[in-house]
Amino acid sequence: MKSFAPSLPTTLMVAAGAGAFAALGFEPWNFWSLTIVAVAVLIALVDGAVSRGRAALIGWAFGAGHFTAGLGWIATAFTFQAKMPAMLGWVTVVLLSMFLALYVGLAAGLTHAMARRPLPRVLAFAAFWMLGEWLRGWALSGFAWNPLGAAWLEAPAIAQLASLGGALGLSAIVVLAGGGMWLCSVTATRRSGLALLAGVGALALAAGVLPRPSSEATGTTVFLVQPNIGQDVKYEADAQDVHLRKYHDLTVEALARAGTARAPAIILWSESSVPYLVEEEPQVRAFLASALGPGDLL
Repeated sequence: MKSFAPSLPTTLMVAAGAGAFAALGFEPWNFWSLTIVAVAVLIALVDGAVSRGRAALIGWAFGAGHFTAGLGWIATAFTFQAKMPAMLGWVTVVLLSMFLALYVGLAAGLTHAMARRPLPRVLAFAAFWMLGEWLRGWALSGFAWNPLGAAWLEAPAIAQLASLGGALGLSAIVVLAGGGMWLCSVTATRRSGLALLAGVGALALAAGVLPRPSSEATGTTVFLVQPNIGQDVKYEADAQDVHLRKYHDLTVEALARAGTARAPAIILWSESSVPYLVEEEPQVRAFLASALGPGDLL
């Protein structure tokens, strides 16, 4: 198989860019097809590596780009910590991403060392990617955020397979799909690529007939209201009434959908912008009385 072998600096920049591109498959963009394309680029670069060490470095670059693009929310959190400089947030993101990328580098290096032919290399990469994510979940980090399989959340036909293989299994399917695209791009391996993509498609069709758990509520009914109020406006004094109204409207909407048969025992408002306890504010309780019915507000 003819390999794509540019210079090392160029390869690492392409790998990092592909990693960042792969993050577009997650919230808030949800372009899961772009994640597959990015993984195809990664496999092409690993396949063209001249050694397992260089393959591991390519995987590390991909992971560094991927996690830096996907963990920007950490930097945002630093923006609202009064005792920390905001710029420290992005320093933290980059350093954390460089560490988490070691697991991707491990998967790429092992793949290059253990498999020589194109199709076995793709299959091995899927297996070692699962191993890397599993290790990331507990070994030296415990930070399992954004497994690659999370890209399938906007593709329910595939996402349903999590009931059988969990998040790690979904990540392996992303790698297999990307590997299939890569194999299809080379004439000598096109049949293998088509077979691999057909297998992924068959999995999606099979997932459609998997039994789904019942959503019928039993026992105590709890409503959790999340208004998605930004940190930048959360504590603005003149916005309190607006935020409170948003909570109120979402609560009313949830009660209307549930109906009297599923009236909640508890209505839980998550971290909110209301800077006082409802129990201590009679006017607020009066404001909400029409919506809450028999429920308790926590």
